[in-house]
Amino acid sequence: MAKQKYYRLDRIIKENAKYLFLLGERSNGKSYAVKEYILKKAFDKKDCTFGLIWRYEKDIKEGYITDYFADMPINEITRGAYDHVIAYHGSIYFAKEDIETGKLEKGLMCGKYFALNISVRYKSKSFPMIEDLVFEEIMVDSNSSYLQNEVSLFMQLLSTVFRRRENSRVFMIGNTLSRVCPYVTEFGLKNILKMIPGDMDVYEFKTLDDQITKIAVEYCENSTGGGRTGLFFGKFAKNIECGLWQCSEHPKLSIPFEECDVVYRLTLKNGDFAFNMDLLFQYDDPYVFIYPSKEGRYRERIITDEFADTSQIDNQLHIQTNRAESLIHRCYLLNKFVYSDNLTGEDFIATIKTFAKNPL
Repeated sequence: MAKQKYYRLDRIIKENAKYLFLLGERSNGKSYAVKEYILKKAFDKKDCTFGLIWRYEKDIKEGYITDYFADMPINEITRGAYDHVIAYHGSIYFAKEDIETGKLEKGLMCGKYFALNISVRYKSKSFPMIEDLVFEEIMVDSNSSYLQNEVSLFMQLLSTVFRRRENSRVFMIGNTLSRVCPYVTEFGLKNILKMIPGDMDVYEFKTLDDQITKIAVEYCENSTGGGRTGLFFGKFAKNIECGLWQCSEHPKLSIPFEECDVVYRLTLKNGDFAFNMDLLFQYDDPYVFIYPSKEGRYRERIITDEFADTSQIDNQLHIQTNRAESLIHRCYLLNKFVYSDNLTGEDFIATIKTFAKNPL
């Protein structure tokens, strides 16, 4: 059996970017490579040089943080000085097990950990030695949700930790769950939707003082060798073991679109995603058919959370005043939305969650 080959940071580190996006399949070594890098750096500098970010306070319990580092070869990284990493009261330490008592004795403090939903608590604190921040699970699936104004909270936390220091870098790690992600939209990373494993793109943006900020995005190659588990099949295998975007089964039209009677059309748009929604009848039964809408092909009626000074744009259906849109609302409640393909269904459901209020 061939030896398993996992992802390494060598390629993306060379870009010397401020933001390093690492995307790809589960368990291909993205997190492992980053953890190894930040731990080695902290030990070599003998200081607290990194911070970990999770979305919710419940994700930063001491036991969770300690378990996060459980797969790391601490003895090798510290050249025998320590054999564990533990978390305690917001800080991360290298530790050594006492042979006689079995207790772990804290040693060098190497990092901190933060939760975005309580980021306001950190504003009065100082973190002068932190150079690298690691944000895990930047992408969520259709069963989860992002924080309200999450990107703003994230940027404010970066400001709190780094202040005005230039020696700063952010690792952003995500499995290919949902393509609808506020970081992709707010950072202008449009090519992510077209990337395949092995691709890397570098974006450059001007700051307020005319400096250049670089963002490197790598769709990490899938792990190779070592075989597969044999546990996953169908659409689950494509996401878990092949790194393709997560995609559930969604209902489709039961007859060709050309044979349906279309009675009303509108477009729903938010961020980088836009969908045409056609109210139609198949077998005399109403459904809403949803398919991707390309720029320049939007309907006259557009539903979006984005600001625009036009009467044709709104942020929700006119349920009481428009009979067709009232019927669309009924179809939504009765699960009579059908999609051109499964990925469209996944993206549409995720896009609905980006609205401040459900528009349907």
